[in-house]
Amino acid sequence: MAPIKTIAAALAVAAAVFGLWWFTSMGSRQVMAIDAPLPGFALEAIEGVEGSGFDQSALKGRVTLLNAFASWCIPCRAEHPLLVEIAGRGDVTVLGMNVADLPESAVAFLDELGNPYLRVGADPNKTVANRLGLVGLPHTFIVDPEGHLLMSRPGPIDRKFLEVDLPRILAGTARR
Repeated sequence: MAPIKTIAAALAVAAAVFGLWWFTSMGSRQVMAIDAPLPGFALEAIEGVEGSGFDQSALKGRVTLLNAFASWCIPCRAEHPLLVEIAGRGDVTVLGMNVADLPESAVAFLDELGNPYLRVGADPNKTVANRLGLVGLPHTFIVDPEGHLLMSRPGPIDRKFLEVDLPRILAGTARR
């Protein structure tokens, strides 16, 4: 077998094993209901990211997009330019939750792709991820100014989310 095919096969096996570990280790995962208040949580600071670490109080006062990501997550990498774009618009606060990742890997990811997050915190053991009902990465939540869940979206965001879904959600919060 050619070296590239061997590497690709090894990566596929590693991804399958990691995926199995991820889903079987979710523990007491909860499902968040729309309009429910987010549970209390605190994310750790990430060494090497200034001002990192936050708790649920950071999600209050403004519509907030909370994005769960990891450096090893290929779809996270793909959606990242859209998060940078959303953060640049300024109509929503963008926060990040780095899940099951090494601090140095998270720093390298943000250094390479840019840091769209007003605040970013680490969830190394998936404690907060389980409380919020993550089923994989990436996962994006939209939270209203009072800290209630407006949207929970597993998988990567796309251009449609940016141009249609997010403006619709923001318009809905203006009418509340």
